[in-house]
Amino acid sequence: MSKKVVDLQKAREQKQERTKKQVQKEQPEDNYKELIFQYLHCKNCLEELPDGYSPAEYSRLAVGMTKPGLQVVCMRHGVNVCHIDFEGNTHPADMSELGDMGGTCPTAEEVVKQFNKKGDDDETHDEGA
Repeated sequence: MSKKVVDLQKAREQKQERTKKQVQKEQPEDNYKELIFQYLHCKNCLEELPDGYSPAEYSRLAVGMTKPGLQVVCMRHGVNVCHIDFEGNTHPADMSELGDMGGTCPTAEEVVKQFNKKGDDDETHDEGA
């Protein structure tokens, strides 16, 4: 390999290491160690986990509300990690860290009502099916 290619690779590795250290510094993981007893991870991410990375550092999970409940998706692999179906029930939810979203944060019940209403508007019903 040419010296230029080696220098570029070394610079890229140094940048990745600085980014990794910055991310580690920003993550208040210690605050949640007593609350969370089992973490969710994409099995594909775990299988390809690079050396020097923890699963939390490598993961790219998206979490959001669905009509039936809550879904966790791996953005890196585009696969479902977990989908929790509330089976029509509502549960208390602390959404205090969502910030100012033009008013107060919705309660879990309000979110379910919103999705149920949207689903009623979107669905077509086959009579006699």
